[in-house]
Amino acid sequence: MTIASTLTIAPPAGVLAWALASGQIGLVWVAVPVGLLTGWMLAWGLGQVAIRQLEQRGPERLQRMRTGPNRPQAAPSVLSP
Repeated sequence: MTIASTLTIAPPAGVLAWALASGQIGLVWVAVPVGLLTGWMLAWGLGQVAIRQLEQRGPERLQRMRTGPNRPQAAPSVLSP
């Protein structure tokens, strides 16, 4: 599991566990909006991080995608033909 999926699962799972432990079955449904809100907030936050990264390093990343990684030049062959 990734960190993002753990962060998304933890709040609704906590609300669900609390509702079941307290015996209030009606509060089980509160986990659904908590999960939706958590997912939306995490998607928005990570989208902001992606926007910032692209604004800072976008042109360099596009150039690398076009040309490929920088590979060192092969050493000249010692053997003569």
